[in-house]
Amino acid sequence: MAYIDVSGLTGVSLLAGIDPVTRDLYLSANTVDQEVHPIDIYKEMRICRRLNEALRGYDVFLIAKGADQKTAKPTYTERYVVCQLGTRIIPYDISHQLIITGVIITDDGQEGRACFDRSPLTASTEVDIDYVPPQVEVIEVNTGGGVGTPTEVAAAVWNANAPSYNSALTFGHMLNYMHHVPKAVFYDPDFVGTGYGGSEYPFNDINDAIDHAEFEGITDLVIRGDITMTRNLKNLNIIGQGVPTIDLAGYDMKNTRFFQVAIEGAHTSNVIAQDCVLLNGLQLNGYYENCALMGDLVVANTANAFVKGCASGMPTGSPSISLNNAGTATLTLTDYSGQMTIKDCNQVTDVVSVEIARGSLVFDNSNTQGTMRAITSGKFTDNSNGATVIREDFVHDIHRAEYNKRVHDKVNNLVILYKSDNTTEHQRWQAPDDLSSLTPV
Repeated sequence: MAYIDVSGLTGVSLLAGIDPVTRDLYLSANTVDQEVHPIDIYKEMRICRRLNEALRGYDVFLIAKGADQKTAKPTYTERYVVCQLGTRIIPYDISHQLIITGVIITDDGQEGRACFDRSPLTASTEVDIDYVPPQVEVIEVNTGGGVGTPTEVAAAVWNANAPSYNSALTFGHMLNYMHHVPKAVFYDPDFVGTGYGGSEYPFNDINDAIDHAEFEGITDLVIRGDITMTRNLKNLNIIGQGVPTIDLAGYDMKNTRFFQVAIEGAHTSNVIAQDCVLLNGLQLNGYYENCALMGDLVVANTANAFVKGCASGMPTGSPSISLNNAGTATLTLTDYSGQMTIKDCNQVTDVVSVEIARGSLVFDNSNTQGTMRAITSGKFTDNSNGATVIREDFVHDIHRAEYNKRVHDKVNNLVILYKSDNTTEHQRWQAPDDLSSLTPV
């Protein structure tokens, strides 16, 4: 039993709970000795599915229909409810009379009391189900004015060209306005059933979701699970719920924007990634902002990578960015926090500019050519082997020296500050009176 309590949901008073596995709808105490219309049960079922995500993974329990032609004559049914795929309604577990005032049937042709199941009730509970549907039918009256059948009228309305009815404050005007409202297509690999791309009924095939977005001109694709790309993308916004992983798998991602996803793999064309996780092996080509770096990244050949406001996401070790050892690239890394190692600046045309706001920076010995600029107030280790390195620090050398080796020459009463190698003398001057923090020699 997978019973879900829905009694606390806003707008729900007739239903107490739903078991989506057995497809049972449990009525609440509010239905005891009351008249209940099936349409009202249907409406509350829809509210429950909208407000409870777990219920949306199952096929709809009830549907509402109406205006079905009853005979060859122009007569039609009133609105009625159909129990779908074995759905049954369970009365409240106390002896009472339940009066059903509307039409309710099952999808296999049963009607009325057959739509209710009293077997789960306590043995001593007696529920009298009084089924009294109204004897109503809709009769078409042709007055000679050209009024069609309900089906014809519906077709005329829904097939009307909205731009032809664009007067202010009309329904057509609202439909035209809707074309300018941003829309989204949803993908959820765990959804069971037939989806149409909405939040409640998402696609469970990523290619169906992409096809629908491209066909309808929708730019936002919301994903709720991991995907591996099998096709090119263009001009889409990929938005993660949670932080699903996307393997780009070498495809062209031209002008694609990623938000709140984890990205890995190679790709062509430039992208934008914001609030993402950049996984080990990702090829950089484009703009990256407020991302966590989780391994060794590579700037794609001939690419320009701009990385802003990002940080190391590794609790131990250091992320690294390679300018690829077989091609040329440029990298701008600004306002970065944490450890960072730069590798493979090995072409004359390679250019690197790194600004470390908080953390440490290492230029690896694989940096043999090109131009490398380091802007940092923290620890900087330059192991480059031939690249042109330009150091532009946040603080003056005289202040940085305070963090290096300091000694007090008592014989000559001098303070001596050393450079970062703690061997080469940087500056000396006459000692002040308070030398408690210095090491005497």
